[in-house]
Amino acid sequence: MADARAQRLAAVVKSALEAPPETRPLVLERECAGDPALRAEAEGLLAFEDAAFLEEPALNFVAETFAADDRGLAGERLGHYEILSLIARGGMGEVYLAQDHELDRKVAIKLVRRGFGAGNFVRHLRREARILARLNDPHIARLYGGAVTPEGVPFFVMEFVEGERLDRFCKERGLTTNERLELFRKVCSAVAYAHQHLIIHRDLKPANIRVTPDGEPKLLDFGIAKLLDPETTATGAPTITFANVMTPDYASPEQARGDAMTTASDIYSLGVILYELLTGEKPYRVASRNPAEVARAIAESKPARPSARRRELAGDLDNILLKALRKEPGRRYASVEQFSEDLRRHLAGRPVLAHRDSAAYRAQKFVGRHRGAVAAAALVLLALVGGLATTTWQAHVAREAQRRAEASRQQADRLNQFMEDLLATADPAKMGRDGKVVSVLDAASEKLDHEMADQPEILARAHDTLRRAYQHLGLYEQAEKHARAALSLMQRLHGPDDPATAKAEFALGDVLGDRYRQAEAEPLLRHALAVERRQPVPDHAALAETLETLSFVYATQIKPLEAEPLAEQALAEARIAWGEKDARFLRLLNEMATIKVAEQDFPAAAAIFRHLIQLYDKVQPGGLGSVAPQVNLCICLFNEGKFDELEKAADRLQNDTRRLVGGRGVTSAIALTIRGFLCFGRGQDEAAIPFLRDSLASLNRNYPPSQVTVVHCEALLGLCLTRTGRAAEGELLLRTALANGGAVDRATFDHTFGNIETALGECLLAQKRYAEAEPLLLRGYDHLKKRLGPQNSLTTQAAHRLHDLYVAWNKPAEATRFASSGGAVR
Repeated sequence: MADARAQRLAAVVKSALEAPPETRPLVLERECAGDPALRAEAEGLLAFEDAAFLEEPALNFVAETFAADDRGLAGERLGHYEILSLIARGGMGEVYLAQDHELDRKVAIKLVRRGFGAGNFVRHLRREARILARLNDPHIARLYGGAVTPEGVPFFVMEFVEGERLDRFCKERGLTTNERLELFRKVCSAVAYAHQHLIIHRDLKPANIRVTPDGEPKLLDFGIAKLLDPETTATGAPTITFANVMTPDYASPEQARGDAMTTASDIYSLGVILYELLTGEKPYRVASRNPAEVARAIAESKPARPSARRRELAGDLDNILLKALRKEPGRRYASVEQFSEDLRRHLAGRPVLAHRDSAAYRAQKFVGRHRGAVAAAALVLLALVGGLATTTWQAHVAREAQRRAEASRQQADRLNQFMEDLLATADPAKMGRDGKVVSVLDAASEKLDHEMADQPEILARAHDTLRRAYQHLGLYEQAEKHARAALSLMQRLHGPDDPATAKAEFALGDVLGDRYRQAEAEPLLRHALAVERRQPVPDHAALAETLETLSFVYATQIKPLEAEPLAEQALAEARIAWGEKDARFLRLLNEMATIKVAEQDFPAAAAIFRHLIQLYDKVQPGGLGSVAPQVNLCICLFNEGKFDELEKAADRLQNDTRRLVGGRGVTSAIALTIRGFLCFGRGQDEAAIPFLRDSLASLNRNYPPSQVTVVHCEALLGLCLTRTGRAAEGELLLRTALANGGAVDRATFDHTFGNIETALGECLLAQKRYAEAEPLLLRGYDHLKKRLGPQNSLTTQAAHRLHDLYVAWNKPAEATRFASSGGAVR
C-alpha cells in the first residue's frame, strides 16, 4: 500500500515540476482531486525543492519519504550532543542543529541517510572528515569530529554557520553589483585554497555557500570532494576514482558527461553561481527538472549573454562570465585565482584577460579610471610639455612595476596550470581504471624540468609542490630529489641568505630528517633558522616548523640538551602563529611529546599526551584527533610498566576506535595491537596472540608488507608463539618480518621487544638450533647495546638470551661473558 501511495505521489510531483511554476496549483488541483492529504504532501515536497540545504530534486526523495521513520530526532541525544531541529534533508542524509552540552555551543550534525551506511559510502564520508580536517581557511566551515551512532549510522559534527544562502543574502540585502563581486571573490579565495591542497570541491552551488550576518561567506559540504593526496603510502597508493555525484544546474559539461574532473570544473560551477548572482537567473533555460535533461542542456546549450538582461553587465563582466562558462575546460580561466584577479581588475577599471587586448581597449580602460585627470590634462597640455622627460621617466617606472606584477601573475598562472594538468592526468580514460596517485606524480616529475626550463622560479615552486606530495605519501627518495632541485634553483635565483632559500633549505632538511639522515639535515635546518630569525618581521609559522624539525633531529640523536629548548621555542612560536586550539599547534605538541619518547623520557611524554587528549576532547569532542595521542600514551605507559593505567587507556582507545570506525581499518588494528602489547608486558603471551592475529590480518589488508607497524606486529606475534610452545609457527612470522623489515626504522621496537634479530634468535634457541641462533643473538645484542646502552632492560634481556644459548650449547667460557648480576652485563 505504501509503495502504491509513494508511486502516486511521485507521479503528482513529477507532473507539477514539469509544468511552469505559475500553473502548478492547477496541476495539483487536477492530479489530487478528492485527496487533500496527497496535495499537502506534494506541496511540501515542492516547497522543499526550493529550500533544500543539499539541493537534490525533491522527486528523488518521494519513495524514501514514505519508507523513512517520520517521528524526527528532535530531543534525542548522540553522546553529549542534543538534537534540536532539522536544518535540511538531502540525497546523502539529514543535517540537524544540535547543542554541544560539553562545550556549550551550537553545532551542525550531518547524519547519513538510511541505506548508505556501509561499504564505499562510509569510506567516502570518512575521507570527507580527513579532507575537512586539513582545510584551515576562514571561509571554509570547520569539522569538529565524526562518530557512529549505536545503530551503526555514521555522523559528522561540523561548525554551525548562522547565515543565509549566498544568493538569498545578496538579494535580501540588495547588494550592488560591485558588492556582489567583492563577496564572490572571497568565495574564490576559499576554493583556490582547496585547489592548492589538491582538492576539487565538485559540488559548488549557492546552497553550499552560507554568508554570516557580518557578511563573511563560508563554504560547506566537501562531501563529494576528491582528494588526490592520500595520507600514507601504507594504503598501497589508492586507485583514483570519481564518484558520479553532482547538482546538475551547477555541474560542468565534463561532469555531466561523466568525464574526468579537474580544477576547471570548479571554475565552471563558480561561473554559474556568479551568473546567477548578477542576473537572478541560471544561464540555461530548461523547462524540465529531470537531471538527465538538465545535464544535456549543460553539454549542448550556450549561455545567454547576461548583457541581454542587465545593461550594467555589458562589456568586461559579460566576457568574464562567458570565459568561465566555456564548454571546453582548456578555454576557461587557468585557475580560480586568475578568475578572481580578472574580477579585481574589472572592479579597479583595469584591462581584463577575458577581453581581447588592443591599444584602443587599454586606452579606454585608462580613461575610465582617470576621467577627471584626463579632462584636466587636456586643459594643461602645454604646461606638461616642459616636464616631458620627468613624465616619461615616471611612465617607465610605472610600466616596470606593472611588468613585474604581470610577471608574478603569469608565474602563478603557469604553476596553477601545471597543477591543473596534474589533476587532469588522473583521467581513467588515459591511465586506465587502476591509475595510481604515484603514477600521476611520477609522470609529472618526468616532464617538469622540460616544460618549465624557461621559468626557474615557477620550476622551483613546482618541485616543492611535488616534494610535499611525495613526502606526504612517505616516498622520501623521490621527495628528496625534488627538494634538492628546488633548493638549487632558489640558491641560484636568490642567494643563500634569502627567506625563500631558507624555506627550501627547511624542506630538504625536513625530508632528510624523515629519512633519519640527521647529520645532513642539521646544518640545513640551522642555517634556515638563522635566516628566519634575521627577518625584520618574524614569520612565526615558519619559525615554529623549523624549530620543531631541528628539535626532532637532535632528539633522534639522543641530544636532549639541544632538543628540548628548541621544542619549547617551537611551541611558543606556534602559539603566536596559530593559537592553542588550532590543529597545527596540537600536531606540534604531539611532536614535542614524541621527542620525549625518543629521549626515553616516558613520564614527561605521558604528561604531554594526557594534556593533548584533554585538548582534543574540548576542541574536537568525539573525533579522531585524540586517537594518535592515546596510542602514544599507551606506549609510554607500557615502557613505564604502568599496566593497570595502560589497561584503562587501552579500554578507551578500543572503545573510541570501535565507535568512530566500527571496529574496522587501521585505527582499530592499532588499538588491537596495543591490547597485545599489554598482554605481552604482563607476561600473558597466550592472551596476546588473538589480539595480534586480528590486528595483523587488518594491517595486511591496508598496509604493504614492509610497513613498520606490520613488521612490528608480525614479529611480536612470532615471539609470543615461540614463548607458548609454537616456535615453528613463530619462526615463519619472524623470518618474514626480518626480510620485510630491513628498510624500516626499528626505533619503535624499543618500546616492546627490542629487535627482530633477538626475537628470531630466541625462537631458534627454543628449537635447539644453536649455530643458527648465535649470530642473530649477537647482532641483536650489539645493536641494542649501541642504541640503548648496556643498562637498558632490553639490552640486558638480550644478554640473558646469549647466556642461556651458551649454557645450553655447553660453551661455559662464552656463557660467562654474558652472565648478569643486578641487571648489568659483565
